[in-house]
Amino acid sequence: ELNHNIYVTAKTKAEKDKAYNDTVDLLEENVAKGVMTAEKAAQYRNNMRKEWSLDEAYYDARNNKELYDYKRDNGLYKDLYEDDLAKVETYATNLHKKTMDEYKIGIAKAQINTAIDLLDKIDKGKATLEEIDRAQVLGEIKSPDGIDSNVANSFRKMLSTRKQNPDIRLSEYAKLSAESDIFFKEDGSVKTEDVDTSLKKLKVYRDKVLQSAGEGKLNEPDAKQLLEDVGIAANILATQKAESNVETEKRKARKWMWGWKSKYSKDIDVERGRLLQEFNSAINDGKSVAEAQAIAVDRLNIALNDNRTKYIIDNNYKFPKGILRVTGYDDYGDPIFERAK
Repeated sequence: ELNHNIYVTAKTKAEKDKAYNDTVDLLEENVAKGVMTAEKAAQYRNNMRKEWSLDEAYYDARNNKELYDYKRDNGLYKDLYEDDLAKVETYATNLHKKTMDEYKIGIAKAQINTAIDLLDKIDKGKATLEEIDRAQVLGEIKSPDGIDSNVANSFRKMLSTRKQNPDIRLSEYAKLSAESDIFFKEDGSVKTEDVDTSLKKLKVYRDKVLQSAGEGKLNEPDAKQLLEDVGIAANILATQKAESNVETEKRKARKWMWGWKSKYSKDIDVERGRLLQEFNSAINDGKSVAEAQAIAVDRLNIALNDNRTKYIIDNNYKFPKGILRVTGYDDYGDPIFERAK
Protein backbone atom coordinates (compact mmCIF):
# COMPACT_ATOMS: atom_id res chain seq x y z
CA GLU A 1 0.00 0.00 0.00
CA LEU A 2 2.84 2.39 0.88
CA ASN A 3 4.73 1.67 -2.35
CA HIS A 4 1.48 2.03 -4.30
CA ASN A 5 0.95 5.53 -2.88
CA ILE A 6 4.58 6.47 -3.59
CA TYR A 7 4.25 5.26 -7.18
CA VAL A 8 1.01 7.14 -7.81
CA THR A 9 2.25 10.45 -6.37
CA ALA A 10 5.91 10.20 -7.51
CA LYS A 11 7.34 13.30 -9.20
CA THR A 12 10.31 11.54 -10.86
CA LYS A 13 10.85 8.34 -12.82
CA ALA A 14 13.48 7.22 -10.27
CA GLU A 15 10.93 7.42 -7.41
CA LYS A 16 8.40 5.52 -9.47
CA ASP A 17 10.86 2.76 -10.44
CA LYS A 18 12.06 2.38 -6.85
CA ALA A 19 8.48 1.98 -5.56
CA TYR A 20 7.80 -0.65 -8.25
CA ASN A 21 11.06 -2.57 -7.71
CA ASP A 22 10.68 -2.52 -3.91
CA THR A 23 7.27 -4.13 -4.31
CA VAL A 24 8.67 -6.79 -6.67
CA ASP A 25 11.39 -7.57 -4.08
CA LEU A 26 8.70 -7.84 -1.39
CA LEU A 27 6.73 -10.29 -3.54
CA GLU A 28 9.83 -12.47 -4.00
CA GLU A 29 10.49 -12.43 -0.23
CA ASN A 30 6.91 -13.57 0.41
CA VAL A 31 7.33 -16.45 -2.07
CA ALA A 32 10.60 -17.47 -0.37
CA LYS A 33 8.88 -17.41 3.05
CA GLY A 34 5.95 -19.44 1.76
CA VAL A 35 3.49 -16.59 2.40
CA MET A 36 2.28 -16.70 -1.21
CA THR A 37 2.82 -18.95 -4.23
CA ALA A 38 5.09 -18.05 -7.12
CA GLU A 39 2.06 -18.20 -9.42
CA LYS A 40 0.15 -15.70 -7.24
CA ALA A 41 3.16 -13.38 -7.07
CA ALA A 42 3.58 -13.45 -10.86
CA GLN A 43 -0.09 -12.65 -11.36
CA TYR A 44 0.11 -9.75 -8.92
CA ARG A 45 3.26 -8.41 -10.62
CA ASN A 46 1.69 -8.60 -14.10
CA ASN A 47 -1.38 -6.60 -13.00
CA MET A 48 0.47 -4.22 -10.72
CA ARG A 49 1.97 -1.72 -13.17
CA LYS A 50 -1.27 -1.37 -15.16
CA GLU A 51 -3.40 -0.89 -12.03
CA TRP A 52 -0.92 1.52 -10.49
CA SER A 53 -0.62 3.48 -13.73
CA LEU A 54 -4.41 3.75 -13.87
CA ASP A 55 -4.51 5.06 -10.28
CA GLU A 56 -1.70 7.48 -11.17
CA ALA A 57 -3.68 8.85 -14.13
CA TYR A 58 -6.79 9.39 -11.98
CA TYR A 59 -4.66 11.02 -9.28
CA ASP A 60 -3.09 13.41 -11.79
CA ALA A 61 -6.44 14.24 -13.41
CA ARG A 62 -7.93 15.01 -10.00
CA ASN A 63 -5.06 17.03 -8.55
CA ASN A 64 -3.07 18.53 -11.43
CA LYS A 65 -4.86 18.85 -14.78
CA GLU A 66 -1.83 20.44 -16.44
CA LEU A 67 0.43 17.54 -15.41
CA TYR A 68 -2.18 15.03 -16.53
CA ASP A 69 -2.42 16.70 -19.97
CA TYR A 70 1.37 16.67 -20.32
CA LYS A 71 1.73 12.97 -19.43
CA ARG A 72 -1.17 12.00 -21.68
CA ASP A 73 0.15 13.97 -24.66
CA ASN A 74 3.66 12.53 -24.24
CA GLY A 75 2.58 8.90 -23.85
CA LEU A 76 3.67 8.60 -20.22
CA TYR A 77 0.65 6.48 -19.33
CA LYS A 78 1.98 3.78 -21.70
CA ASP A 79 0.98 0.90 -19.43
CA LEU A 80 -2.72 1.72 -19.81
CA TYR A 81 -5.06 0.21 -22.34
CA GLU A 82 -6.78 2.71 -24.62
CA ASP A 83 -10.22 2.07 -23.13
CA ASP A 84 -8.88 2.72 -19.61
CA LEU A 85 -7.25 5.95 -20.71
CA ALA A 86 -10.48 6.97 -22.42
CA LYS A 87 -12.32 6.55 -19.09
CA VAL A 88 -9.72 8.69 -17.32
CA GLU A 89 -10.04 11.32 -20.06
CA THR A 90 -13.83 11.46 -19.57
CA TYR A 91 -13.32 11.75 -15.82
CA ALA A 92 -10.77 14.57 -16.28
CA THR A 93 -13.03 16.48 -18.68
CA ASN A 94 -16.07 16.24 -16.39
CA LEU A 95 -14.04 17.17 -13.34
CA HIS A 96 -12.55 20.20 -15.10
CA LYS A 97 -16.01 21.35 -16.20
CA LYS A 98 -17.36 20.92 -12.66
CA THR A 99 -14.47 22.99 -11.27
CA MET A 100 -14.98 25.73 -13.86
CA ASP A 101 -18.75 25.74 -13.25
CA GLU A 102 -18.20 26.15 -9.52
CA TYR A 103 -15.80 29.03 -10.19
CA LYS A 104 -18.26 30.80 -12.53
CA ILE A 105 -21.14 30.37 -10.08
CA GLY A 106 -18.97 31.66 -7.24
CA ILE A 107 -18.23 34.81 -9.25
CA ALA A 108 -21.93 35.32 -10.05
CA LYS A 109 -22.93 34.89 -6.39
CA ALA A 110 -20.27 37.35 -5.23
CA GLN A 111 -21.40 39.95 -7.78
CA ILE A 112 -25.03 39.59 -6.71
CA ASN A 113 -24.03 39.95 -3.05
CA THR A 114 -22.06 43.12 -3.88
CA ALA A 115 -25.11 44.53 -5.67
CA ILE A 116 -27.38 43.64 -2.72
CA ASP A 117 -25.00 45.34 -0.26
CA LEU A 118 -24.91 48.52 -2.37
CA LEU A 119 -28.71 48.55 -2.72
CA ASP A 120 -29.02 48.28 1.04
CA LYS A 121 -26.60 51.17 1.59
CA ILE A 122 -28.35 53.36 -1.00
CA ASP A 123 -31.71 52.67 0.64
CA LYS A 124 -30.23 53.72 4.01
CA GLY A 125 -28.49 56.79 2.53
CA LYS A 126 -25.03 55.41 3.29
CA ALA A 127 -23.65 54.72 -0.20
CA THR A 128 -21.09 57.02 -1.85
CA LEU A 129 -19.83 57.52 -5.40
CA GLU A 130 -16.35 56.56 -4.19
CA GLU A 131 -17.65 53.18 -3.02
CA ILE A 132 -19.32 52.54 -6.38
CA ASP A 133 -16.13 53.60 -8.22
CA ARG A 134 -14.10 51.21 -6.07
CA ALA A 135 -16.47 48.31 -6.84
CA GLN A 136 -16.13 49.04 -10.56
CA VAL A 137 -12.32 49.03 -10.33
CA LEU A 138 -12.51 45.64 -8.62
CA GLY A 139 -14.70 44.46 -11.47
CA GLU A 140 -12.17 45.65 -14.06
CA ILE A 141 -9.45 43.51 -12.46
CA LYS A 142 -11.86 40.54 -12.37
CA SER A 143 -12.25 40.51 -8.59
CA PRO A 144 -15.24 38.42 -7.42
CA ASP A 145 -16.41 41.39 -5.35
CA GLY A 146 -16.42 43.79 -8.29
CA ILE A 147 -19.16 45.04 -10.61
CA ASP A 148 -19.04 45.83 -14.32
CA SER A 149 -19.40 49.34 -15.77
CA ASN A 150 -23.10 48.94 -16.70
CA VAL A 151 -23.99 47.93 -13.16
CA ALA A 152 -21.84 50.74 -11.72
CA ASN A 153 -23.62 53.29 -13.90
CA SER A 154 -27.00 52.05 -12.65
CA PHE A 155 -25.84 52.55 -9.05
CA ARG A 156 -24.56 56.06 -9.81
CA LYS A 157 -27.96 56.94 -11.24
CA MET A 158 -29.65 55.70 -8.06
CA LEU A 159 -27.81 58.38 -6.09
CA SER A 160 -29.11 61.19 -8.28
CA THR A 161 -32.18 60.07 -10.25
CA ARG A 162 -35.54 61.58 -9.40
CA LYS A 163 -37.78 58.74 -8.28
CA GLN A 164 -40.83 57.91 -10.38
CA ASN A 165 -44.29 58.03 -8.85
CA PRO A 166 -45.26 55.15 -6.51
CA ASP A 167 -47.62 53.48 -9.00
CA ILE A 168 -44.89 53.20 -11.64
CA ARG A 169 -42.54 51.65 -9.09
CA LEU A 170 -45.14 49.16 -7.89
CA SER A 171 -45.98 48.19 -11.47
CA GLU A 172 -42.30 47.69 -12.34
CA TYR A 173 -41.79 45.56 -9.24
CA ALA A 174 -44.71 43.30 -10.18
CA LYS A 175 -43.45 42.87 -13.76
CA LEU A 176 -39.84 42.14 -12.77
CA SER A 177 -40.97 39.76 -10.04
CA ALA A 178 -42.99 37.80 -12.60
CA GLU A 179 -40.01 37.77 -15.00
CA SER A 180 -37.90 36.00 -12.38
CA ASP A 181 -40.09 32.97 -13.12
CA ILE A 182 -37.52 31.90 -15.74
CA PHE A 183 -35.33 30.61 -12.88
CA PHE A 184 -37.99 28.50 -11.16
CA LYS A 185 -40.22 25.50 -11.75
CA GLU A 186 -43.99 25.47 -11.35
CA ASP A 187 -43.69 24.26 -7.74
CA GLY A 188 -41.41 27.18 -6.86
CA SER A 189 -38.18 25.16 -6.78
CA VAL A 190 -35.07 26.22 -8.68
CA LYS A 191 -34.44 25.04 -12.23
CA THR A 192 -31.04 23.31 -12.45
CA GLU A 193 -30.34 23.65 -16.15
CA ASP A 194 -26.99 24.11 -17.91
CA VAL A 195 -24.76 26.37 -15.81
CA ASP A 196 -23.64 28.68 -18.64
CA THR A 197 -27.25 29.17 -19.79
CA SER A 198 -28.43 29.87 -16.25
CA LEU A 199 -25.65 32.36 -15.52
CA LYS A 200 -26.30 34.22 -18.77
CA LYS A 201 -29.98 34.57 -17.81
CA LEU A 202 -28.93 35.61 -14.31
CA LYS A 203 -26.71 38.42 -15.59
CA VAL A 204 -29.37 39.74 -17.98
CA TYR A 205 -31.98 39.73 -15.23
CA ARG A 206 -29.64 41.33 -12.66
CA ASP A 207 -28.76 44.14 -15.06
CA LYS A 208 -32.43 44.71 -15.89
CA VAL A 209 -33.38 45.00 -12.21
CA LEU A 210 -30.55 47.43 -11.49
CA GLN A 211 -31.27 49.47 -14.62
CA SER A 212 -34.88 49.92 -13.48
CA ALA A 213 -33.67 50.96 -10.02
CA GLY A 214 -31.20 53.37 -11.65
CA GLU A 215 -34.01 54.96 -13.64
CA GLY A 216 -36.06 55.44 -10.48
CA LYS A 217 -38.70 52.93 -11.61
CA LEU A 218 -38.01 50.45 -8.80
CA ASN A 219 -37.56 50.83 -5.04
CA GLU A 220 -34.13 49.78 -3.75
CA PRO A 221 -35.68 47.38 -1.16
CA ASP A 222 -37.74 45.74 -3.93
CA ALA A 223 -34.67 45.45 -6.16
CA LYS A 224 -32.81 43.90 -3.25
CA GLN A 225 -35.55 41.31 -2.68
CA LEU A 226 -35.56 40.36 -6.37
CA LEU A 227 -31.78 39.87 -6.40
CA GLU A 228 -31.86 37.93 -3.14
CA ASP A 229 -34.33 35.51 -4.68
CA VAL A 230 -32.29 34.90 -7.84
CA GLY A 231 -29.18 34.74 -5.63
CA ILE A 232 -30.75 31.68 -4.05
CA ALA A 233 -31.04 30.23 -7.56
CA ALA A 234 -27.28 30.73 -8.06
CA ASN A 235 -26.60 29.02 -4.76
CA ILE A 236 -28.73 26.01 -5.70
CA LEU A 237 -26.82 25.79 -8.99
CA ALA A 238 -23.57 25.70 -7.02
CA THR A 239 -24.55 23.10 -4.43
CA GLN A 240 -27.12 21.10 -6.45
CA LYS A 241 -28.95 20.71 -3.13
CA ALA A 242 -32.62 21.37 -2.49
CA GLU A 243 -33.37 24.67 -0.83
CA SER A 244 -35.44 25.03 2.31
CA ASN A 245 -39.17 24.36 2.10
CA VAL A 246 -39.84 27.86 3.41
CA GLU A 247 -38.09 29.51 0.44
CA THR A 248 -39.95 27.28 -2.00
CA GLU A 249 -43.27 28.04 -0.32
CA LYS A 250 -42.55 31.80 -0.40
CA ARG A 251 -41.87 31.59 -4.11
CA LYS A 252 -45.02 29.57 -4.75
CA ALA A 253 -46.99 32.29 -2.97
CA ARG A 254 -45.34 34.99 -5.08
CA LYS A 255 -46.06 33.02 -8.27
CA TRP A 256 -49.73 32.97 -7.25
CA MET A 257 -49.63 36.75 -6.72
CA TRP A 258 -48.24 37.34 -10.23
CA GLY A 259 -51.58 36.09 -11.55
CA TRP A 260 -53.79 37.64 -8.85
CA LYS A 261 -56.73 39.78 -9.92
CA SER A 262 -59.71 41.23 -8.08
CA LYS A 263 -63.07 42.01 -9.66
CA TYR A 264 -62.50 45.48 -8.20
CA SER A 265 -59.07 45.89 -9.81
CA LYS A 266 -58.24 49.15 -11.56
CA ASP A 267 -54.52 48.77 -12.34
CA ILE A 268 -53.47 45.12 -12.15
CA ASP A 269 -49.69 45.59 -12.19
CA VAL A 270 -49.77 48.29 -9.50
CA GLU A 271 -52.01 46.15 -7.32
CA ARG A 272 -49.84 43.05 -7.77
CA GLY A 273 -46.80 45.11 -6.82
CA ARG A 274 -48.54 46.28 -3.66
CA LEU A 275 -49.63 42.72 -2.92
CA LEU A 276 -46.01 41.53 -3.15
CA GLN A 277 -44.81 44.35 -0.91
CA GLU A 278 -47.44 43.55 1.72
CA PHE A 279 -46.49 39.87 1.55
CA ASN A 280 -42.78 40.64 2.01
CA SER A 281 -43.58 42.98 4.90
CA ALA A 282 -45.59 40.31 6.70
CA ILE A 283 -42.82 37.73 6.14
CA ASN A 284 -40.30 40.18 7.60
CA ASP A 285 -42.61 40.55 10.61
CA GLY A 286 -42.25 36.83 11.27
CA LYS A 287 -45.51 35.60 9.77
CA SER A 288 -45.72 32.20 8.11
CA VAL A 289 -46.09 32.03 4.33
CA ALA A 290 -49.81 31.21 4.57
CA GLU A 291 -50.40 34.00 7.11
CA ALA A 292 -48.44 36.52 5.05
CA GLN A 293 -50.38 35.66 1.90
CA ALA A 294 -53.73 36.06 3.70
CA ILE A 295 -52.64 39.37 5.26
CA ALA A 296 -51.46 40.73 1.90
CA VAL A 297 -54.72 39.86 0.15
CA ASP A 298 -56.81 41.29 2.98
CA ARG A 299 -54.89 44.58 3.02
CA LEU A 300 -55.33 44.98 -0.72
CA ASN A 301 -59.05 44.15 -0.49
CA ILE A 302 -59.37 46.89 2.12
CA ALA A 303 -57.79 49.34 -0.35
CA LEU A 304 -59.93 48.25 -3.31
CA ASN A 305 -63.32 47.37 -1.83
CA ASP A 306 -65.25 49.68 0.51
CA ASN A 307 -67.39 46.74 1.61
CA ARG A 308 -64.35 45.20 3.33
CA THR A 309 -64.37 47.91 6.04
CA LYS A 310 -68.07 48.77 5.86
CA TYR A 311 -69.12 45.35 7.14
CA ILE A 312 -67.48 43.94 10.28
CA ILE A 313 -67.33 40.29 11.28
CA ASP A 314 -69.91 39.23 13.93
CA ASN A 315 -71.92 42.43 13.50
CA ASN A 316 -75.59 42.31 12.50
CA TYR A 317 -77.00 44.38 9.62
CA LYS A 318 -80.61 45.07 8.72
CA PHE A 319 -81.70 44.40 5.15
CA PRO A 320 -85.16 44.26 3.50
CA LYS A 321 -85.05 40.46 3.75
CA GLY A 322 -84.17 40.52 7.43
CA ILE A 323 -81.23 40.83 9.82
CA LEU A 324 -77.98 39.23 8.68
CA ARG A 325 -74.70 38.61 10.50
CA VAL A 326 -71.24 38.90 8.88
CA THR A 327 -69.29 35.65 9.24
CA GLY A 328 -66.26 36.47 7.06
CA TYR A 329 -65.15 37.76 3.67
CA ASP A 330 -64.76 36.20 0.25
CA ASP A 331 -61.63 36.39 -1.93
CA TYR A 332 -62.53 39.93 -3.01
CA GLY A 333 -63.29 41.32 0.45
CA ASP A 334 -67.06 41.18 0.10
CA PRO A 335 -68.88 40.12 3.29
CA ILE A 336 -70.28 36.63 3.76
CA PHE A 337 -73.65 36.72 5.56
CA GLU A 338 -75.81 34.30 7.45
CA ARG A 339 -79.24 34.92 8.92
CA ALA A 340 -78.91 36.30 12.45
CA LYS A 341 -80.35 34.16 15.21
